[in-house]
Amino acid sequence: ILSANLKVSLVSGLITICVRPILSL
Repeated sequence: ILSANLKVSLVSGLITICVRPILSL
């Protein structure tokens, strides 16, 4: 469960990093 939560947090972090520049544009 902990590993799953870590994966979800990492994926959400990558998504936010990828989406922020698009939203800023």
